Amino acid sequence: MACAQQWLMLSDPIDAAQCLAAGAVDQVFPAAELEAAAQALVQRLCASAPASLAAMKRLSLEGPALSLQAYLSLEQQLLKACARTADAREGTSAFVAKRAPTFTGR
Repeated sequence: MACAQQWLMLSDPIDAAQCLAAGAVDQVFPAAELEAAAQALVQRLCASAPASLAAMKRLSLEGPALSLQAYLSLEQQLLKACARTADAREGTSAFVAKRAPTFTGR
């Protein structure tokens, strides 16, 4: 947060190495490799269970504003909802069969 405030208030140029060191970005790629890296990330996310991703996103966005009790309640609610999906059954079956899961978003 301190780095972000400093960058915004001072408007100094910052380079990729500074962003990486401060945790403002996760990875840095040469321009020639950027598109392939982005496509690989997209493919990885697309292979994930959508309900689980949505639950994680909701917890990370709403969580900081919640009390511990409210957070744990929301986490339990979302976990139960995800556990009832066909994707949860597929994930378990794939794990037992030692194969990659195929999630459908159901």
